[in-house]
Amino acid sequence: MRLARADWHLLTGSYAVDALSDPEREGFERHLHRCPSCDAEVRGLRETAARLALARSLRPPPGLQDRVLAATYRTRQLPAAGDRPFPLRRLPPLNPPRRLAARLAAVLRAHAR
Repeated sequence: MRLARADWHLLTGSYAVDALSDPEREGFERHLHRCPSCDAEVRGLRETAARLALARSLRPPPGLQDRVLAATYRTRQLPAAGDRPFPLRRLPPLNPPRRLAARLAAVLRAHAR
């Protein structure tokens, strides 16, 4: 894989968690032997990933779940940004043959159910 020199520096995180394809990994390892800053960053990222893997979760304080659920019932949800009902469009009036065809289609559809 051919990457520009600056692009190899972007792969340190992916390399640290073994998320590179074989060709990317091989190319990055060649770069890694010549780049002390990437080597130091990969070591730091791997150490951080190991610490995260060993971290324990803490049990929440008693009553937290009840307080959170109670707050959800008291808190009114806001509509999503830009979420407005669609405005009703006024359709042009149908001429008599089209009006008859629309009514006939509605009747046939109702009886098809």
